Amino acid sequence: YLGRVIRLSSDAVFVRLNIGLTAIIYISDGIRGRRVPGVNETVAVSVKRVVKNRRSGTPMVVGRILRTINYYAR
Repeated sequence: YLGRVIRLSSDAVFVRLNIGLTAIIYISDGIRGRRVPGVNETVAVSVKRVVKNRRSGTPMVVGRILRTINYYAR
């Protein structure tokens, strides 16, 4: 799925997917050997599993970043 990075923390990247869900990508688990994307960058995410958010109870995707998509590259 495609999504946009909405928040960064010290150990995770949060991505709003184009299907309306939020994905959490743990830096140690899902971004091996790649740079951490910045806020508002578009990324392609592979879904590993769906879990329930502890605070709100809404579904949350745990995934892996496949690649960063740069629409403005020449």
